[in-house]
Amino acid sequence: MQMKPWEEKLVALWNWATKGRRSWLSIPLLLVFVLLPALGGFVKSYQELFAKIAPYFHSKETHLSQDEKDLLDQEEWGLIIARANSESDAEKKRNDFMDAYRQSGHRNVAGQLIWKNDVLIVRDPGEAGVWLVAIDMYPGPASREQLQQGVLEMIESERATGTRGEPLQRWLNGSAPYRFTKAEFELTYGNIIP
Repeated sequence: MQMKPWEEKLVALWNWATKGRRSWLSIPLLLVFVLLPALGGFVKSYQELFAKIAPYFHSKETHLSQDEKDLLDQEEWGLIIARANSESDAEKKRNDFMDAYRQSGHRNVAGQLIWKNDVLIVRDPGEAGVWLVAIDMYPGPASREQLQQGVLEMIESERATGTRGEPLQRWLNGSAPYRFTKAEFELTYGNIIP
């Protein structure tokens, strides 16, 4: 097998460095050119491995926002009306929804908006990095059927006021009842710290 010119020069250099009284150079040369790079690669590979497996041995922890506590404390059903990729985007969507909701005429006997303080911004329990705009429609636990009935009630109140374009109904057509549970939330975000 024919050696390349640089390989021939490397062999010649090695032979020169390790002949006669210079033979003591062979150990430092091996150390510098073979053992230290091998040790460096060995250490680097273990650092990468440790970085990948360390999160499995450290439990994640999270704190709940007040909105998340409202839904998770009693593991309630909430009506998801929008998804967003950031909290600020979710806040904007909530404001847009509230504008449509104010026009709908969905009020109690005192003339106040029924769910004025119940439109919440929460993290998606099943997918990190996603924010939800959800309505906590009833105090305490409610069923999926009750939420669906509440949606129909809001749509009917908007029809009764004759709001042009029915913007609230457009929001509610894409809504979905969802049961918020601590167990699912903790799988995604870690143990809930009070």
